[in-house]
Amino acid sequence: MPSLAMDHKHAIGRGLAAGPQVQGRSAPRAAERIISVHLDRWMNLGPVGRSGTFVTRHRTGARAIQTACFPGKSNMPMSESTAAALPRPCFRRRPVWFALPLLACAALAAAWAPPVLAQAVAETDGYREPVPELKAIVDAPRAPQLTLSPRRDLALLVQTPDLPGIEVVAQPELKLAGLRIHPRVHAPSAFAFGSDLWLMDVGDGQQIRIAGLPQPLGLAGAAWSPDQRWLAFNRIDRASGGNELWLVDVGARRASRLLGGLNTVAGGGWSWLPDSSGLLVHLQVAGAPALPAADAVPTGPNIQQTDAGAGVRSVRTYQDLLRNENDARTLEHYLTSQLARVDIGGATRRIGAPALYTSSAVSPDGRHVLAQRIERPFSFLVPLMRFPRVIEVLDAATGNPVHTVARLPLVEGLPTGNDAVPTGVRSISWRADAPATLVWAEAQDGGDPARESTVRDAVQMQAAPFKAAPVLLAELASRYAGITWGRGDLALLNEYWWKTRRTRTWRIQPDQPGQAPKLIVERSSEDRYSDPGNPVTAPDANGRQRLLTSADGGSLFLAGAGASPEGDRPFVDRYDLASGQSERLFHSQAPYYEVPRELLDATGTRLLITRESPTEPTNYYVRDAAAALEFRGIRPDQSTAVVQ
Repeated sequence: MPSLAMDHKHAIGRGLAAGPQVQGRSAPRAAERIISVHLDRWMNLGPVGRSGTFVTRHRTGARAIQTACFPGKSNMPMSESTAAALPRPCFRRRPVWFALPLLACAALAAAWAPPVLAQAVAETDGYREPVPELKAIVDAPRAPQLTLSPRRDLALLVQTPDLPGIEVVAQPELKLAGLRIHPRVHAPSAFAFGSDLWLMDVGDGQQIRIAGLPQPLGLAGAAWSPDQRWLAFNRIDRASGGNELWLVDVGARRASRLLGGLNTVAGGGWSWLPDSSGLLVHLQVAGAPALPAADAVPTGPNIQQTDAGAGVRSVRTYQDLLRNENDARTLEHYLTSQLARVDIGGATRRIGAPALYTSSAVSPDGRHVLAQRIERPFSFLVPLMRFPRVIEVLDAATGNPVHTVARLPLVEGLPTGNDAVPTGVRSISWRADAPATLVWAEAQDGGDPARESTVRDAVQMQAAPFKAAPVLLAELASRYAGITWGRGDLALLNEYWWKTRRTRTWRIQPDQPGQAPKLIVERSSEDRYSDPGNPVTAPDANGRQRLLTSADGGSLFLAGAGASPEGDRPFVDRYDLASGQSERLFHSQAPYYEVPRELLDATGTRLLITRESPTEPTNYYVRDAAAALEFRGIRPDQSTAVVQ
């Protein structure tokens, strides 16, 4: 008898895990299934009395029959009122002997039940859905994502499902060196894909539908061409394993497939050329390093060595690291890509040789490519961003190396402190307002925040053809945090020190690096009330984001969250560069919460905003001094615009 009780407990577990099995089972399995179904449904099903009473329900024809099981008694039919009068279940630990009469009653009920019960049980197989009211709430469509065109007169709208389906969540996933990879499509593992896209005229809110879109859309990313004639988007087709690039002809309102076989494992994987003639892409390589066998036998031990004399180093805890050589070979297989240029007509020209590229960026003049690739030895302690790295400039037409910026070693530890950084070239990018000029930072304190130093970071600049030595652009007392470019005499440089939370913004003149920088603002990053906002940018003719200035070039625009004792009140200010004074152009006021999303002109008085309130869902508006145009047509089933 004790063994029977133990078997019963295991049987319930198997029944719940395996799902209903009606045919081809033994009598004990039938009893197990009855127990599992009724326990599942009774957490809302039949009353279980405090004395061990268990009630089962089933249907025979049109009449419902309830069967009560009492310890030591046989099953007996009972009325609905009698069943309702039984005490509610008491979910508490019970002695093992309670399982014995419960199992016996359930087995008798299963044997007595008519065949219709098997059909009812089978209907509970698989995933269950909530009642329609709850399902409608969960599946309610979210507001589409909006991206303005370069001329800010059209908007791209992308609809994304609120929750991914089980077929998306169940996709295969590899976790290698800090990356999460969908192996079948050579792309990052992702769970949110656009299901629809269309355009909208910003002036009147009219929707523009696109013909020829693939189904399902599976949109992973989209970007306007600098000249606004084209819209490119990356499509992931899980069913076929496709990683594709598609083009939308904005004038013709039609989409077409450009090419397949993209490799976007490291993120990005494609970008527009500055003249809008085509794109730079990363392609999958047929001759990539072979995948190791699934049951590959290790060729040797995993060896980790600690070098003497490296000083005190801290190694953070990272997830999804490489574990062995098989993982390393798998990473090489999926990360290897081939750079190529593809024109609007689909003609593809490979440039350079395949490599383990992590990023590529075309210079603003379109003549060079800044490429970064990793090399062995790999590490089992840190993610891919700390692996040995080669930073080089390639010829955009041939892929031939033009200039090697740096060869960075493996970084498996840093000095202690959140302000510690690796030594050597860091945060490198193209200067947005120059044809082909590189800008980067280098630590001057050995990357160690504990070391006394008046200069922590030096910002360097080097222009093509990269023959002359780098030029010092700025020396910083804390860590470099990026530059927002404007023009030759205007750029905003940011620095930050985590330990004190101090942040500074300087005005610099990139064309005159010898000029002393001018401090614009210094504050604590934790003081949200004093936040002056972030500079507003807009794309230039080459598609690069640059500071949006007033028509006379004397003012910037700042947009911020507007933290206050009454809550956030987003704002837009015009900042005068000469006087350092700000003029408020827009300020959200109760009862609405309004957020400026884009400035639509160089005066700062015409804005694209989102508005919501406790009684109104989020919607887009075009707001200016004269009127507000509400976009009610932001979903496919709506197509009107209302002028207020």
